[in-house]
Amino acid sequence: AHIIPHTGSWGATEEIMCANRMKKPVFVSIEGGRHKVPLWLAGMLPPHYFFDNVKKIVAVAFSYAENSMNMRGLTLMDELLFFDGQYDMNDFNMPLCNSNKSDGNVPEGVNKFIKVMRDADILVFAIPEATGHYAAAFKNAMDWLICESKFNSDIAVDGAFYNKPVWVVTFTPVIPAVTPGESYEIGAGGRHFEMTRHLLNEKMGGAVHQEMFVFNDGWQYCRPGNVDWVRDACNEILRAIDFDPGERA
Repeated sequence: AHIIPHTGSWGATEEIMCANRMKKPVFVSIEGGRHKVPLWLAGMLPPHYFFDNVKKIVAVAFSYAENSMNMRGLTLMDELLFFDGQYDMNDFNMPLCNSNKSDGNVPEGVNKFIKVMRDADILVFAIPEATGHYAAAFKNAMDWLICESKFNSDIAVDGAFYNKPVWVVTFTPVIPAVTPGESYEIGAGGRHFEMTRHLLNEKMGGAVHQEMFVFNDGWQYCRPGNVDWVRDACNEILRAIDFDPGERA
């Protein structure tokens, strides 16, 4: 919907109100930016949903599994964050890293992955947990980035996502507690977070956000259209990407 201040846009108004009542996503452009938001709309939506510009948010599920849980989880988040791109490892067709040459030559799928990273402003990585560690697909992708950098072990400013805000999430499920009322295994699903943060921050040049999210406590609730249980995390991402107060709110 598009709104022109001080001009009657009753069709657009009704469209927005209907979508809001039905809890469906809606994208609204307003001439003049967020400072021209009409009062009726400001009273309907949280203030952190209004931006003066829109940065490119790209999500990657580091899984090769068909219809993987982490890809499905990103699809739920997409209903709130409106990703500009959403991928899993099948989109890049990366082979197992088998290079020991420092010539920087990598398969085309790796170059495609690097381009997707470079073109994004903000990244959301859904990284499965495997045996208490990050999944092999994630490690393989990072190894290829090292190969492309000619084995520069600290990529830093040359990295595909240098200084880009990165959020790490996982939708890896855990077995529910046996005794009713007990909580799920503490940390399960996200036990790789600290080593992942270290790798992305210290070696790959990313800017991993301190808040990492685990959504693994009830896959019976994870179905298309049911996004209530990830809403808080999505809102946290929207709030936290306000790293330039002059551009975002």
